[in-house]
Amino acid sequence: MLLGLVLLQRRRPLWAGVALGVAASMKITAWPLAALAFLVARDRDGHRGRKPSLAVVAGIVGVMIPAVLPTAAENLSAFIENVVRFPLGLAGVQSPAASPLIGHLVVSLFPGIHRAFTATVAVAGVLALSYVLLRRRPTSPAALSRLVAWVMTVGILLAPATRVGYLLYPVDLFVWAWLLRSEGTVDPVPAEPERVPRPVPVGAAGVDPSDHDRSPRESGVRAGAGRARSRVLTSPAPAAGLGSVLVRDGVEP
Repeated sequence: MLLGLVLLQRRRPLWAGVALGVAASMKITAWPLAALAFLVARDRDGHRGRKPSLAVVAGIVGVMIPAVLPTAAENLSAFIENVVRFPLGLAGVQSPAASPLIGHLVVSLFPGIHRAFTATVAVAGVLALSYVLLRRRPTSPAALSRLVAWVMTVGILLAPATRVGYLLYPVDLFVWAWLLRSEGTVDPVPAEPERVPRPVPVGAAGVDPSDHDRSPRESGVRAGAGRARSRVLTSPAPAAGLGSVLVRDGVEP
């Protein structure tokens, strides 16, 4: 579960789905996080959308189908009895999870409302979660971890068959929500500053317009080379030397 949160924070939606699929295949306590992970999925550029959400779902389904489907298909009634009814205390076998929390105390004092109490808690929980998702949908792995921690806390406290040790799960999620809180405050990568052309005097001699986009050092070197070349071309040559060169080449001076 925690690895899936970290991979969501690192913007690896497919691998986050794989990790959450493994966790959900092993333990029913990972189902709330796996079911809501697609809400905060982002691609490597930090964009939300259909593609990263589908990547998370593909990772979860790609692991859970081969891991869970063969067992469920072999004996569906036994699967529902063990995975759904037994954790809710509705199976024929008495659950050894009997910590004196709110839900267990209620069904112990009033055995006749066991089924009605369980159904009421389940419906109320679904409605409350739907309201939160519509009004304040989580936008980051930290917010999702915090939401799932609250859902699990309420569910563990009100479940008819539960253990105090199960509270370790929401405690871990609250801690990781605090550890991942800085994701929303990360500064974006600064963009490369644009070069602003320097003003050039109109009609200035010896100025190359292409120097506008060059750095000052490059422009200075180019300007120095131009001045040196200008001195060589404009230097007066000695008359005698020029005449000897012309006579040697067969040209009359």
